[in-house]
Amino acid sequence: MHDHLVYGLRLRCATALPTLASAPLAGVPDVVVRFSVPPSALAALPRSARYVSEATEDGRPVLVCESDVSGDAPRLVFGEGATFTFAAEGPDLWVEWMAPLSMDDVMSFLTGPVLGFALRRLGVLALHASAVSIGGRAVGFVGAGGAGKSTLAAALAARGHAVLTDDVLALREQDGRWLAFPGHDQLRLWEDSEALLFGGSGRLAPLSDTWEKRKLSLLAEGYHLVTAPEPLGALLVLEPPAPRAVAAEVLPALGQETVLSLLGNTSAGYLLGAADRVPELRALSSLLRSVRVGRLRPGARSGPDELCGTVEAWCAALAPGGDGATS
Repeated sequence: MHDHLVYGLRLRCATALPTLASAPLAGVPDVVVRFSVPPSALAALPRSARYVSEATEDGRPVLVCESDVSGDAPRLVFGEGATFTFAAEGPDLWVEWMAPLSMDDVMSFLTGPVLGFALRRLGVLALHASAVSIGGRAVGFVGAGGAGKSTLAAALAARGHAVLTDDVLALREQDGRWLAFPGHDQLRLWEDSEALLFGGSGRLAPLSDTWEKRKLSLLAEGYHLVTAPEPLGALLVLEPPAPRAVAAEVLPALGQETVLSLLGNTSAGYLLGAADRVPELRALSSLLRSVRVGRLRPGARSGPDELCGTVEAWCAALAPGGDGATS
């Protein structure tokens, strides 16, 4: 058996999982990944759809979340051809997929929305965010798909900052402070982000044969990687560029609007039931009482270097001895 640690989750699988570092574990794992069909009794449970996403051009939903009558054995069905079935009780997760999908595709689903959902089932707050370490503290970048989270993390990595996670930022409150947990050894970039960061496309390999995103393997490219939990120092909500702004700036958080923004960018939050939203709101309220939050708004022509400098200056002001110019 192979053990891995990602987002603070202890994973076990009969085969090694690509992109995830080995980490011998003691005790019962949080998730046991099984590349097989689920037991017949579980597969035969009557199910209904509790979430259906928008459809692709061929009319298939991108994602359907199904559950049995009890709601305790959810199944995530991706339109591309991958299915993930959770046990009603215990850590088992059965994974099935069909051609033309590959293991690379399966790992993208697994380390993204599937483990994001697994975290939420365990009561762990998780944001749809990337994060890097600045001054010994994690700084998370929150935003919807295409907001530039991974691009900003890659740009900061090129300036020497260690990357903590991409796509899923798992947060746990321990002894009065919030800790951010490391993800996997990869940033996923669109082709235009690759061109922006590296001066052209073609340097990075495609994430898979069926997906247009590129993969930036951090250790292989000589970047630094955070391998242990770090205190969460700050969150930045990424906003669209301001057409008339000359330069990038970090703006103050806006109370209720910030709460709603974070709520809308929780990992797999759209798969939660109404009852699960109550503890989520409590966790977010606690988080906002102890962690500084700002809004990063690029200028009309802000490039990666300017955005990185703006983030670094804001974080320096938050640190002890800074000038206090915070959000």
